[in-house]
Amino acid sequence: MASHDDIKMKIEMTGKEYVAFLDKLATDDDFRARLQQAPAETLAAYGIYVDPEEMPSRIVLPSKEGLQDSLGQLKAQGSDIAFIAFPMFLFPRE
Repeated sequence: MASHDDIKMKIEMTGKEYVAFLDKLATDDDFRARLQQAPAETLAAYGIYVDPEEMPSRIVLPSKEGLQDSLGQLKAQGSDIAFIAFPMFLFPRE
């Protein structure tokens, strides 16, 4: 599997939509389950497209608590910085 630094993706969302996506990832258990069960389809519904050749067979999500902490720090710095951190939230190193 490619590291999260090497996964090619196309993101079609605003900064506000991105922060809302991360909020959902940090709080919504049903959304997290859908993301793990059908990652390509779930991501595409939010404007995130991952090259099928590079989609990991298993997505390991960060803990909700850890993501909430990180998201709070990103929000404090402004939404622009959040885009830099995107791949690590969905494809963390194991």
